[in-house]
This record gives sequence, C-alpha cells and structure tokens, in this order.
Amino acid sequence: MPLVLKGTFPFVQRMSAERMKDGSFFYKFSSAVNFKSLEDPTNQALAYTYCSPLATVINSRAKAFLNAKLTVTDTKTNEPIKNADGNKLLKLLENPNILQGGNEFLTQAWIFKDLFGECFILKVKPFGTSNVKELYVLPNWAIKVNLADNIYFSNEGKQLVNGY
Repeated sequence: MPLVLKGTFPFVQRMSAERMKDGSFFYKFSSAVNFKSLEDPTNQALAYTYCSPLATVINSRAKAFLNAKLTVTDTKTNEPIKNADGNKLLKLLENPNILQGGNEFLTQAWIFKDLFGECFILKVKPFGTSNVKELYVLPNWAIKVNLADNIYFSNEGKQLVNGY
C-alpha cells in the first residue's frame, strides 16, 4: 500500500512512495494539472507555471538575452544604423512604457517568444504622428490569428496571415 503525503509542496496534489522489491522506495509526484495538449496558449502558460524545469530553461535564456548588445541594422545592407532613427528605437527599448523598464520589457518579450513561439507587441502612436511612443507585450491568448487559405503555397509571411 503506497504512503500518500498531501500538501507537502504547493503545486503537488499528491506524493506517493512505493516500496520496491529490493526494499528501496520510489517517489511519485502528481499534480492536479493534466496537459492533454500544449497547442493552446492557456495550457502553455500552465506548463510554464507548474513545470519548474521548463520555467528554469526559459528564464535562463531570457536572462542571457539581456546581456546582448542591441544595435539597429538596415535589413537590406545589414549595416548598423547610426542616425537619429536608430537612436530613437534604442531609446524606446530602454524605456518602452510607463509600467516597465527596458530589461523587464525585453525579458517578457523573450519569455513569450520562447513559451508561445511568437510575441505580439503593441505599438502606441499618438494620433497624427508617425513616432512610436510606447511598446506593450500583448498576451498570446488575447490574440486570434486569422490564417490565409493558401498557407502551403505562400513564400512570404505577409501571405500567411489575413489579419488578427
């Protein structure tokens, strides 16, 4: 008969110890959260919450990303942009919104990219201007992507998505 210890760990609903044939014990942990599929963003967020090895890997990658030196490059020539536009973008990333600093914003964006496979960022522009004033990471479960009908015959990202 297994020994059952409840409430030992906050995320573990049940821990059982079974005696093996050689007299040693085998410990099993079970959680109230059962994952049938990780295709749903809600289940992906639960996996990040309840699976500490997954959270550790994702958080370590996000912390490593913060050590990177950011530069703005031209997409055609791959050369660094050192004019005012490049400086505006770097300054915006240092202070992206009133709720987060640059490190918090970049960490959240990296974690969402690792966890969900993509990260949606909202650009806030005052009416009548072309300058972006704030950036916010949107939760993936709040975004519905409408895919195009011909996704298998597309060779550009713009052809894959009809809208959000």
